[in-house]
Amino acid sequence: FTIFLSLTVLIKYQPVILIPFVAVYILNRRTVSGIRSSDLKRIFLQIIVPSSLFFLSFLVIFGPWFVLSFFKGMQESDLSANALNVNWIITWLLHLFAPAQFGAVINGKIEIIDPESGVVTLFPKVAFLVLYVYSVYRFFKSEEKTFEDFVKYMILGYLTYFMWNTGVHQNHLFVGSLLYGLLVCLHERYLGEFLFWEIYAVVNLLLFYGFDGASNFEVIYGINITPIVALLGVAGFFVTYYETVKVKPRCGKCSV
Repeated sequence: FTIFLSLTVLIKYQPVILIPFVAVYILNRRTVSGIRSSDLKRIFLQIIVPSSLFFLSFLVIFGPWFVLSFFKGMQESDLSANALNVNWIITWLLHLFAPAQFGAVINGKIEIIDPESGVVTLFPKVAFLVLYVYSVYRFFKSEEKTFEDFVKYMILGYLTYFMWNTGVHQNHLFVGSLLYGLLVCLHERYLGEFLFWEIYAVVNLLLFYGFDGASNFEVIYGINITPIVALLGVAGFFVTYYETVKVKPRCGKCSV
């Protein structure tokens, strides 16, 4: 498991988002005081040691460049790189209300914005951090940490990244799509969520690249429909977030 997770991170850095949920699931505790030294020893021997040796071997073979590429990715300054999320809506609003600084919408086309200012990106970054940390906390405090819950919270953490973090690209939702495929295999009641987010991921790509990678469907009759689709995605995110983190009733309070 550790080797495959390490390979996944090396192929695409976004799965780093999932690591805190993996740690919480392996620890399987609800309080910090409940974590035993044996738990930490197991994680150290089964995860930290093999993953460290794995990454060290890559460092020896390829040098520091793959590490530097990670930090370069962390410095992505675009609000949204064609990802239909909160920052794409902010991009659209900046075009409308501050065209002198960020450019106007011409022929319905919304351009990617590099705000070059931490003030513009502060709100989405703080919102991402708060929502993400709270999702990890809710999973940590949950009474039962089933594999199903584990997958649900990984999806939630990843959707939080996609919808709120800056510099997200349109293809970054692919990892979430794979996790949703796993979740719907575990239980068919997630079929609705699965279809919504799978369709959303495909639509995000089609709107910007069409079926051949060279065309797009952003503008219809002079109207750019991507902010509308992004609003639907944000609404879907809040529904998914609430359904995941809401406190489940104890068995004694469950209706028969």
